Amino acid sequence: MSAIKDAPLPGANVPIWGAYLRALQRRPLNTKIITSGVLFVLSQIMGQLISMGEVSQPWKVFVFGLWGFLLPVGAHPWQNFMQSHGPAHFMGKIPVDHFFWRVPILILFSFYNKMMDGARIPEAIAYTKKTNLPIQIAALKLWPVCNAINFALIPLPLRVLWQNFVLSFWTIYLALQMRERKPIKAA
Repeated sequence: MSAIKDAPLPGANVPIWGAYLRALQRRPLNTKIITSGVLFVLSQIMGQLISMGEVSQPWKVFVFGLWGFLLPVGAHPWQNFMQSHGPAHFMGKIPVDHFFWRVPILILFSFYNKMMDGARIPEAIAYTKKTNLPIQIAALKLWPVCNAINFALIPLPLRVLWQNFVLSFWTIYLALQMRERKPIKAA
């Protein structure tokens, strides 16, 4: 392990950050669940404000929040597993993480999202099959770089938080892309 990962987490004396670190130390999974849910709700609200000028889809805020609350239930043990049983060098962790975590979680998210939109299982499966390849290609552009930082520099207790921040900014980026493609209404 590197000296960075072995060092105590920085900022324990900073009021809000220090409280977060203490909560993370006492109840790591619960802290990650709450933090992730809040970040996903905020990113969906920001995304809607950017792309539509208002929060016009409260159901989507709920759907993303619920996903955010559920994601650490898998991400927390996965990150622990990768630390203790994954490849020793961070460059080896990137393809293992991508193939065994990122690919399946993106498939599951597409399916979940469509089901939460009210689709039936066959429709959600068809949608997931149809949209999966472009999502996986986009993920290949983003996640290897983010996970190089994650595995090389981010201390284990903060890795789920790091990935949730990346996902939050990714949601906002997608909203900006949608806004730029939106036709301008005539006055």
